[in-house]
Amino acid sequence: MRIALLSIFLLMSFVGFSQSLSFEKVLVEEPANPAVDDIPAFNNIINSSNQAIRARWIREVNDLPNGWKSSICDSEPCNQSRIDSADFILPANSSLQITPHVFPNGTAGEAQITVRVIDLDDRSNNAVATFSFPSISSVKDPFSAGPRLYPNPATDQFSILSDESLSEITVTNMLGKLLKVLPGHSPSYDVSDLPNGIYLVSMKDSYGRIIKTLRFSKRSYRP
Repeated sequence: MRIALLSIFLLMSFVGFSQSLSFEKVLVEEPANPAVDDIPAFNNIINSSNQAIRARWIREVNDLPNGWKSSICDSEPCNQSRIDSADFILPANSSLQITPHVFPNGTAGEAQITVRVIDLDDRSNNAVATFSFPSISSVKDPFSAGPRLYPNPATDQFSILSDESLSEITVTNMLGKLLKVLPGHSPSYDVSDLPNGIYLVSMKDSYGRIIKTLRFSKRSYRP
């Protein structure tokens, strides 16, 4: 009887202290180019248990230069820069993309942000990831890094700045399915019909060659 009770106790202790939350990567690095308006760093929080978890992500800004801003994008909408935490449900055996963004506003520097995810019903079940945005040499000519897409994320439309003649813009999903074919030169491009998510925007020169492909985030924002 004592052996049976001890076995049950040990099993309950193991279950109680099991760690089912984890980040896909504990460290994410994304170079911080001051000529880029919005720099995202992608990661996934994983729930490896067979039960849904009531969770909360918490942003901790370790280093952010003056003039920069940061925000966190989670399941659907992106959060305004003033939001430091948000609650969400992480279904059993699933993952959720957690994406810190930094906005250099043309100022050179580097940033570091830590995101902590905790289980609201078991605080010992948590995960931490660090997002580092190391500085690169300041770009004197903002077009030297190639065409730029802004704003990113966007809600209804985006624009492209380029010193090269563009003949065509294509938008595909992350699986490569072609969703839009747009003219090369336009003040803005309407994407209001696209659902929230991550897309690839490819830009072709006058010879029809793809000269750059950028990740583009279509997001609605929480009020």
